[in-house]
This record gives sequence, C-alpha cells and structure tokens, in this order.
Amino acid sequence: MAEEMWKFDWGNVDKTPDPTWFLRFLDESRRFMPQPSRDSANAMFGFLNVGEGHRVLDVGCGTGLHSQMLAFLVGRNGLVTGVDYSEEMVREARRRAESSGLRLEYRQGDANDLEFEDDTFDRVWAASLLQHLEYPKRAVREMVRVLKPGGLMCSFEHDWGTLLIDADDTLTARIISNLFSDSIRVGGMGRQLPRLFKEVGLSSVMVTGVPMIMSNLNLLTDVALNPIGHHAVNEGIIEESSLADLENDLKRKAEAGNPFWSFMMFRVTGIKQ
Repeated sequence: MAEEMWKFDWGNVDKTPDPTWFLRFLDESRRFMPQPSRDSANAMFGFLNVGEGHRVLDVGCGTGLHSQMLAFLVGRNGLVTGVDYSEEMVREARRRAESSGLRLEYRQGDANDLEFEDDTFDRVWAASLLQHLEYPKRAVREMVRVLKPGGLMCSFEHDWGTLLIDADDTLTARIISNLFSDSIRVGGMGRQLPRLFKEVGLSSVMVTGVPMIMSNLNLLTDVALNPIGHHAVNEGIIEESSLADLENDLKRKAEAGNPFWSFMMFRVTGIKQ
C-alpha cells in the first residue's frame, strides 16, 4: 500500500489510489478461513439459526465470502442479499459467485440508506463495517428497520485499541498500534457495539469476544508497519532508526517461526422486538 494511504478509508474504496489493494487485503487477511460450504457455514453462522427459506442481508459484503456461506443455509427457497458501497467489491463478489449455483444477489448500496422496505429480512449480518462509517448508529438503525420483528441481527467488529505486537521495542510498537487504531474512523468500534444495539432498541443483546491470533508478518507490514510506520517517521513521532530496528526485530522473529500479533473482535447479537 502506498505510503500516502496510511489513513485509508474503507468507506471510499472506489476513490482510493488503488481499489484493488482492498481486495487483496481481504483475501490475505482471510486466508485462514475455510472455503464456503454447508459445514463451514454451520460452523461459523450456526448461532444465527438461519433456516430454509430465510431472507438474509449481508451489509458491507465485500468480496462475498460470508454471503456465500450464508447462502448454503437458506436453501433453494431463501435468498442472501449482499450490499456494499463499493462498486469494485460488488463486481468482484458477483464474479466469485456466478458459478456457485447459490441463492445470492449483490447490490451497490449505502448502509445509512438501505433500499429495502421495512421488515424485509429474517437475519441481518454485518462484519467489519461499522468501524468505517461516519455515523455507525444511523447504519445500525437502518439495519434494524429492514429486519423483521423477532429477527436476529449480528455485527462482528474489530477493536483496534487492543492491537498487540510482540516486539523488543514495546514503545515503538505501541505507538504504531495506536496510530493504526487512529487510522480507522472508529477504531474502538468493538467495545461500542453492545451499547449501540441497546440504544436502538434491540433486546436480548449478547456479546462474544473473539481473540484473533495472527502470525502473518507480511499482512502486518502491509497494513501497519509500512504505511503507518513511515508516516510516523515523516511526522517526527518516531525515529527512522527505531522503525528499522523494529522491522528487523520482527523479521528475525518471523524467520525463527515466532511472529505474533493479535487483536480482539466482538460479535454482538440482538433481537428486534
């Protein structure tokens, strides 16, 4: 990713210098996930109790990986609709699903102004979306609006304030971690979700914390060390030598098979009254 994209905006993917970077990032960050199948869908989305004939909305669908999994659960009489603000993402999601034979459709749309009637969907799913929105509560209200009474809504969000990097220079690593969290519009979205769900009137709100343990140094370099580290150097926040020492330290750990970085994600569900 180009250095000037350190404060990138997932809400305006199509207007960034390289929209395909976001496609590559999603693929790289989800390499550990299984391919869409009924088994993988049950393992990942069993808690949603998606049934035959259900209509499911995937808001911020990206390349459509989650939509495809959910489509295995709705059967031939159901339908999964994926919505994303980025035309690039929608095109890619359609391309990846065109030969799947699954009950899927993808639309370009705005999470803050969904083009669906009230009480349309049995389930609403949104992953890694709200953290990138200027008005996340407005989007949550919209998702509740299109959810049927008694329907279940779930959001799965990072809390980038929990980003940890195993490094000898803990101070430099912490500075970069904090800057990365600040580069996301709402870096602490995960911790805000339970409150947002309750404020919009959802009931039976349940919270599950999911620690994400990472060992892909290339991904960390691409998303944080390279753009944000160099931005910090240019702004005089850290010394260039400190960044170089940190990078070398992490490379040595990776070569020894010991790279480690982690963060927390929070899965929050609620029911529409």
